[in-house]
Amino acid sequence: MVPSKALTLVLFKSVRTECYNRLVLSLQDMAEIVGVPLAQLRLWLDSEKIKPTTTYKNSQVMIGNEKVYLFSEDDIEPIKLLAMKYSAPRQPEPKEQFVDDGKQEYFTVAQIADMWQLSTATIQRLFGEEPGVATLGNKNPRGKRRRITLRIPRAVMERVKRRRSNP
Repeated sequence: MVPSKALTLVLFKSVRTECYNRLVLSLQDMAEIVGVPLAQLRLWLDSEKIKPTTTYKNSQVMIGNEKVYLFSEDDIEPIKLLAMKYSAPRQPEPKEQFVDDGKQEYFTVAQIADMWQLSTATIQRLFGEEPGVATLGNKNPRGKRRRITLRIPRAVMERVKRRRSNP
């Protein structure tokens, strides 16, 4: 399709211009109206989730030909619905707090941190050098970050809790 002179003027003159008594919107305009990034609209166009009212190749671009997409007022609502469908805020699933059932012999750092409502870094610092804690990993990996997994027996956990709590 060869663009008319009036249509070319619409593209380069203003953001929203009346042309033949219809509102003509560029890809940038549509992104602003709908509230999604321009790159997202381009992905939807490539995957054919949305279709523009008019498409043509712009030969005025210095390197290569760039496709120009034009939208009408009728295209706004379907694209808004698509944007709401894909960008609907998802509610994170509530994380269940770890509850000690009294049967477990060894605990992870995350489990104790959850029970005591402390950070995992604090629990690792409290139990890192404690006798009786099973330490998996290399404590001194020659200039690299330490990656240590701790398994803490119930008796050690209770001992540290008694020692650290107020009498």
